[in-house]
Amino acid sequence: MADDASRAAGRWIEPDRRPITDPVLGFFDESGWSLTEVRALAEAGAVLDRPRWSELGASGHFLPAGGEQSLARSAVVAEEFGRALGQGPFVESVVVQLALSQLGSESHRTKVGPDIVAGRQLATWAASSIPGYWGSGSDVQAESSPAGFVLNGSLPMVLDAGAVDWILMSARDGAGVSQFLIPTGQPGLRLDRLDSLDITRAFYTVTLTNVEVPVTSLVGARAVGTDGVARQVRTALVLATAMTTGSMGHIFDVALQYAKDRTAFGRPIGSFQAIKHLLVDASLKLETSRAMCDAAAQAVDEETPDADEIVSMAKAYVADAGVDVAHAVWQSLGGISYMWENDFHLFLRRITTDAALFGTAQWHNERICELHSLAAQPTGEQS
Repeated sequence: MADDASRAAGRWIEPDRRPITDPVLGFFDESGWSLTEVRALAEAGAVLDRPRWSELGASGHFLPAGGEQSLARSAVVAEEFGRALGQGPFVESVVVQLALSQLGSESHRTKVGPDIVAGRQLATWAASSIPGYWGSGSDVQAESSPAGFVLNGSLPMVLDAGAVDWILMSARDGAGVSQFLIPTGQPGLRLDRLDSLDITRAFYTVTLTNVEVPVTSLVGARAVGTDGVARQVRTALVLATAMTTGSMGHIFDVALQYAKDRTAFGRPIGSFQAIKHLLVDASLKLETSRAMCDAAAQAVDEETPDADEIVSMAKAYVADAGVDVAHAVWQSLGGISYMWENDFHLFLRRITTDAALFGTAQWHNERICELHSLAAQPTGEQS
């Protein structure tokens, strides 16, 4: 059985994972990551609080999943991040550090990587246009130059590009794909802030015009295709799913408590079938989402043959379930959910936005069908 603290927080964590999660639970509350601060930053333009981010890094929560810690543990941190409506590129930072630790040069592993882990420097990942995955593929082209490479093109929806020090991006390089780690102060790189449904975060379009980078900016082998980013994609999907699950858990807890406290006709509204049954359905979707997130993290940690399928199943389910739970909470809270002063709309914005990031539910459902189709082909016929 999970301990009382876990049960009270509404989270089921397997006993063998409990020792490593104790320092995580409640971290955001204890370190001052309050919704009041999140709202203040959002109303000021969603400017990233770098001192607070450094504190998160110093706590050791940016260690690369699959390196010194399991993805299951990183997912627990991501869930807490979602419950706190955390600001900043948490998923992207873990993915960048994973790429540097597995594929990066000696300088990447010994200099840049440790600074990112410690929160001294910030990094994000241009994940919206990875060739072979969701979206239309990278519009950035890489060409050889005497000094290294010249990059041209644009990347949409890059989280916190205007507040970080480094951007990890993929570029079409001849017949293959290469990854580059680019400093945001590089000449020829332009950052344009985008309007976003999620006002607690900042997204940018990154435009590169004759950006010259040295060979040392290359992460991994050159023009190797998308195999080099496969682990990064799986890691990002698990963490993003966990974050959504955390946000779902927070608003469900709020709605459940409201249903107990709010009275109508002399009775708590939670005693009426219209609310009771609505919250029961939402609770089922929340618990299923947690279970699927756990299964996805375990599959990636153990590198099972069906890891890609399980990860996509989790992302597709949670993307839809998150919006469904948010709508159930919306109905349960009634009129107060429409108030700007109520935090619900911030979570609704986050959950809805995250449903579209790293591939929509439709994209992942189609991907599952493709994976089944490939698995059904005789050996030697898969392309």
